[in-house]
Amino acid sequence: MKTILVILDELFPVRGAPQVRVQNLLQALPSWKKHAVGGKLAPCAAPEGHTLIDRPSERSPFSFILFLARVGTVAKRLAKKICPDAIVLSVPKYEMLFFAPALSKLTPRLVLDFRDSLAFLDYGAYLAHFLPKKIAQWAGALILKANRFLQERAIRSATMITVANEGIKRSIAHPNVIVIPNGVDTDTFVPSHKSWFDGTRPLRLVYLGNFAEKDLFDWIASLRGIPALEVHLIGDGRNRDKIRARLEGIPTIFHGIIPHDELPALLTQMDIGFIFRKHGIDQSIPVCLFEYTSMNIPSVCNDTGIMSEFVQQKGIGYVVKDESEFTSTISGILSQPSTLKRFENLHELAEREFSLRASRERFSAIFATEGSH
Repeated sequence: MKTILVILDELFPVRGAPQVRVQNLLQALPSWKKHAVGGKLAPCAAPEGHTLIDRPSERSPFSFILFLARVGTVAKRLAKKICPDAIVLSVPKYEMLFFAPALSKLTPRLVLDFRDSLAFLDYGAYLAHFLPKKIAQWAGALILKANRFLQERAIRSATMITVANEGIKRSIAHPNVIVIPNGVDTDTFVPSHKSWFDGTRPLRLVYLGNFAEKDLFDWIASLRGIPALEVHLIGDGRNRDKIRARLEGIPTIFHGIIPHDELPALLTQMDIGFIFRKHGIDQSIPVCLFEYTSMNIPSVCNDTGIMSEFVQQKGIGYVVKDESEFTSTISGILSQPSTLKRFENLHELAEREFSLRASRERFSAIFATEGSH
């Protein structure tokens, strides 16, 4: 029996896209013995084969760095013990790449799985939470330079690299880069009791994410003064309090982190999903777009990168070029609620084009192929 070791900083319980992708990989390999090392996000019993380490908040940078170091150390110790046929290092946190060369010596196949674009790295913005802005930008530039070196070193040590889309693939110099798209569990995300907006209640806009620096909430602030709408924010992150202040005056509900299998019940009540990102964050398709689509929720995003191309090409919502066009779009929906009904078959599109089943089959195929070498 073959053995696999998976490493992820936010491993369990399943709350969002990184954990869903890893669990989907593990399900794709039913005949393999599975081990996993990573962060525990809440009190829970560890599933079989999982080694969980309490994950501190990223608002405490030193504690978080020590946590990442501990994850890497525990993973190396376990790899020496079990001699896995493959190690998969999932990379939402690029600092974990520091351990890649050492891990590559403990397995015949080291796989790096990049779910997001390397362009997301913005240490200056992160450090500005704790340091004066100029010092944060200076220190952030130094850390970014060091991290680029770690990336190149880690990529050279990998046998194979899996990525979530073609844009990320183009940014990585390696001879064996394979695209395995993110997706959505269309068996769980089913809009069976969808409540369509008809103008008799507030229009509900929903965000699903981690309030990162790359996400723009000023666009939502531009809705201030428009009546009959609510903003629902699902998730948590270091910018939450800043966003709360920025959206003052707009009816806003912070739902916090919701277990993944409980999300559909809340999303059934939503009308429009939104995601706005800084220009330059061009190589990522947010997983929330898949989840909105599976729940018959049209998406609205700004015109940047492959995210906007995806929304346009699939016909799953609206792409707006600026805040003025965004407010105009929302005002139009408020005046003619029936326009949303043209999105009532989005779930069927999700089933055809980005169900997790397809990604699972892809994971299964590449590990079977690699295993035959």
